[in-house]
Amino acid sequence: MRATLLFVSATLFPVAACAQQGPRSAPDSPRAALDTYITGMKQGDLSVVLSVYYSDRLDFSFQLPGPIPVESYKITKELVFDTADAMRHNERGVVPPARAGDVQLDVEERIAGQAEMYTYWLRLIESKWRIYAHTAWNAPD
Repeated sequence: MRATLLFVSATLFPVAACAQQGPRSAPDSPRAALDTYITGMKQGDLSVVLSVYYSDRLDFSFQLPGPIPVESYKITKELVFDTADAMRHNERGVVPPARAGDVQLDVEERIAGQAEMYTYWLRLIESKWRIYAHTAWNAPD
């Protein structure tokens, strides 16, 4: 099993999936932001992806060479961080650090018939839910 942390980098590990017609999310919610992100990845539309992805780093770059073949995705866990959750999360040295109120979504994505796991961290930024970090785990090399 390989765990790869991908927060903000010059080259981004392609991460994607899209529900065919999943349950409707609130118009601006962590789940809706994830759905927008995954739809953009599936379509290969960088502007859609960046509409819900946030970084305050000057050297931030997001590479999306084209559409990502995706079949479906399913949120397997949702956690809203309280102060203690954020502190525990930050003890691992993860950058950027989590804050109380952030949301963690663990997601099983099916790409080319293979289940892969991803975790996304989202934060309410200027009244809009944005993904500020994600990681792939249990994904093929």
